[in-house]
Amino acid sequence: GFGTLRTVGGLSGFPSRLESAHDPFGTGHSSTALSAAIGLAEADRQLHRDAYTVALIGDGACAGGLFHEALNNCPTDLPLILILNDNHMSISESTGAFSAYLRRQTDRTHNYFEELGLSYIGDIDGHDLAALERAFHTAKASRRTTVIHVKTIKGNGYTEAENNPTAYHSIRSEHQSPPPSDPHTDMPTFSAAVVDELIQEARADARIVAVTAAMGYGTGLCVFGRAYPDRYFDVGIAEGHATTFSAGLAAGGLSPYFAVYSTFLQRAFDQLIHDVTLQNLPVRLLIDRCGLSLGDGVTHHGIFDVAYLSEMPNMEILCPQTYGSARSMLRYMRTADHPVALRYHDGAESPDALEAFYPDRDYDAYGVRPDRVAATCPLDLIITYGRMTENALAVAARLLEKGRAVGVIALERLAPYADTARAVAPYLKNARRVLFLEEGIRYGGAGMLLGDALSSLGLTDTFAYDVLAISDPFHVPDAPTRIDAAFGLDVDSIEKHLFP
Repeated sequence: GFGTLRTVGGLSGFPSRLESAHDPFGTGHSSTALSAAIGLAEADRQLHRDAYTVALIGDGACAGGLFHEALNNCPTDLPLILILNDNHMSISESTGAFSAYLRRQTDRTHNYFEELGLSYIGDIDGHDLAALERAFHTAKASRRTTVIHVKTIKGNGYTEAENNPTAYHSIRSEHQSPPPSDPHTDMPTFSAAVVDELIQEARADARIVAVTAAMGYGTGLCVFGRAYPDRYFDVGIAEGHATTFSAGLAAGGLSPYFAVYSTFLQRAFDQLIHDVTLQNLPVRLLIDRCGLSLGDGVTHHGIFDVAYLSEMPNMEILCPQTYGSARSMLRYMRTADHPVALRYHDGAESPDALEAFYPDRDYDAYGVRPDRVAATCPLDLIITYGRMTENALAVAARLLEKGRAVGVIALERLAPYADTARAVAPYLKNARRVLFLEEGIRYGGAGMLLGDALSSLGLTDTFAYDVLAISDPFHVPDAPTRIDAAFGLDVDSIEKHLFP
């Protein structure tokens, strides 16, 4: 099945207990291997199974706090081997003090792992198979928890990958063009537009600093780092630290912008509540890769952030439709005195949305934008945001050809929902039916929260209100299909939902 890697309905590209009996533990993010391995090994011991557990972790993952929590609680007498694959890289180059320690690890008398009570073998040339076999046999025979420190070259044997390991981090089809060597390419994306504007804002405000958790390449924030190296912080794969670090920067009088994938921000949930929103600190979140993930599958769907951020007091959530509105929002964020989340997908702006909502290119009055169809026939309305706006407009155009006029309202500001409800209320006076369309989870999502806010204004008594969103976020398609169709959010499904 490798030919289906990273395709909808194909293999996910990550270990998955749903896909194979030979995947003992699923993962899509970093730094979890040792914690899971200790659990598996301890279960074997408790259940009297004569088994050996092997965990493989990269040096980039050692930046994650979970890895060090696991080390702190790692028994020394388990039949457990930890293979530390040290190539000085995560997606991009590893950063931080622990990575630097591994690079200079030659003095066996002061070995970090041995001082924790673990056995240590290394460092081993990871491209010397005979040396690896000897190390593995020695570790297994000891029946003690053993760290095997292996030095490798990322992309070894493939010249293009060796020369450009960051761009070749992901598996790609041989039919695809080579990946770009720089995230700041001629291909327009929201990521590029946001970083471009952030650089402009930084020129005007010396307090602006940028933070990433090993995703400088993926978010494009490394371009900011080249422009302002002293104001750019890559903390490695440590999203919780990045969030509280940003809160500290804000408490100290700086203006921090934390760029992070939606699915990785989930790892900082507690820090967002206690360190950012509880203190009402003006941390700016630049949330990339929002929405369903086409290539990486269920572990990387950016569909939870709206729901959990919406529950946090003081948090404002912005969803630009165009590059122009994203730039406008960044200008606004610089003046905000509270936490603000700017969320966007990894694609380009929609020409249809640009024409429908910004024919005059007036980006500064972001908020609620009615489609011109809505002004003439406000009986049936779709309210949506983000990438789903394009599908909503396509449905409206299709239905108009069939003689059914449906209006579309695109929200560019979600939370606070009471404000959004008041802003959208004038368009609902004559509505008989309203459908909230959302590329996010249904329960606790923006649709339900906006419906509750509209109800508190006494508006929902006059029209039928429904939410079309993702009810089963862990659904895995069993056949090739479009990702939006797999979750019932494609144009055909929306039309059937409106008019069965």
